[in-house]
Amino acid sequence: MTLPQVQELLDYWRTHPPIHLLVGAALRTRSPDRLPDDFAALAALAPDGTLQAKGQG
Repeated sequence: MTLPQVQELLDYWRTHPPIHLLVGAALRTRSPDRLPDDFAALAALAPDGTLQAKGQG
């Protein structure tokens, strides 16, 4: 997943949060604002522009 794709997904989630976050917020087990707000910090984790899961590649 490229960083622009991640940014697009995070932007979408801010408008339309995933159901597990909505349910967690309704049950007060999770806060709906737990999505990362600092894209620069996220981008610093992928200096080549691609995020990869641990153990891959």
